[in-house]
Amino acid sequence: MLVDLAEKGIELPVTLFIGGAVVSGILVSGRVFFDGIGSQLETIGTGVDTEIRSVIADALRTSGWAYDAPAEHSPFTGEQLALYLVPTSGEFWWRGRLSSVDAFSLGTLHSN
Repeated sequence: MLVDLAEKGIELPVTLFIGGAVVSGILVSGRVFFDGIGSQLETIGTGVDTEIRSVIADALRTSGWAYDAPAEHSPFTGEQLALYLVPTSGEFWWRGRLSSVDAFSLGTLHSN
């Protein structure tokens, strides 16, 4: 249900409990995830050729096409295999298997 909301553009803060680990961030759509990691890749990777980073970043961004395709053409039809988070700090993106989530709560963890 929450993944459906994210895929419709409603981003929610969540904390996930996965095999004893805790992951906290904003639940986003697959399209936002691939766009985000593509953009982030262009700004990191010192020592990697700029053109190579750009090609890989563009490939990641275009991977999000499946989330825009009509259901009958999407490779993800009928299955929600993954969920995507961006932490509130925005420093990294996270992708996890939906079936691995043991529990969740709405809201994110904060350190003071």
